[in-house]
Amino acid sequence: MCQPGNFTCGQETEITKRLEDSGADIHEINIVRKHLSLARGGYLAKYAYPARSLALIFVDIPDRDISYVASGPTIKDTTTVEDARRIIDKYRIDGTISPDDFIETPKDDIFFEKAAHLLFVSNSLGLGAMAAEANAIGYSFQLVTGSLTGNASQTGQHIVKTLAATDGKTALIYGGETTVIVKKPGKGGRNQELVLSALRFIREGQIIAAVNTDGRDNTDFAGALGDRQTLLKAHKLNLAPERFLVDNESYDFFEKTGDYIKTGPTGANVSDFIVALKE
Repeated sequence: MCQPGNFTCGQETEITKRLEDSGADIHEINIVRKHLSLARGGYLAKYAYPARSLALIFVDIPDRDISYVASGPTIKDTTTVEDARRIIDKYRIDGTISPDDFIETPKDDIFFEKAAHLLFVSNSLGLGAMAAEANAIGYSFQLVTGSLTGNASQTGQHIVKTLAATDGKTALIYGGETTVIVKKPGKGGRNQELVLSALRFIREGQIIAAVNTDGRDNTDFAGALGDRQTLLKAHKLNLAPERFLVDNESYDFFEKTGDYIKTGPTGANVSDFIVALKE
């Protein structure tokens, strides 16, 4: 998936990690990866031509743009090397990539004439099941979006404040993928950080949960849940959510309170699921 002999998979992993830690979103990360690989960005379709091909796609991208799923190995890429370089400059990823490391993706239409694609699974199926269950147990549900993006900490705060403004027994349901700007060498993931941030504003009778559908929220935890009981446990353990949030230590916080969600690897990824409930 990389450039054997020139830019290794290990180097690509390092670039991806640095972009994630800097708060780059999934589209920006995939644009960079497309231009560091001899398999992504349409190269697999080029190699397969003139054979016919069919890609069955599990969508883990918030806006369901399949050209970014797995960095689009069988789909014609509309981005350029210059786009990738601008992202590297934007997040100041210095000293790891030289200008010669970037390669242009195939642009000739002929390579894609026999490449077909089927959106096989997306988060809409899971979100629909969540909405149906909420309705079955008596909640008035709002399927807010299947394309959630933005800073995890700010998003957690926003969801709880939105929940507080609703009436009666309500469920807010979201799918998507947020980002985290890593400032301290802590341990955690975007879903854990989202819930940890939301805890600062959670009220009695409210609960929020967020999980990565592949079972790994940048750690062996899939995500976390939080309510007033979580805060009571944190208080007894002398754990201040604000300090753990500043230090990017959401994993340690939820490990101590026991309010983590651990599923193990699920074998599939259709982005993240978030639900907030109000009694």
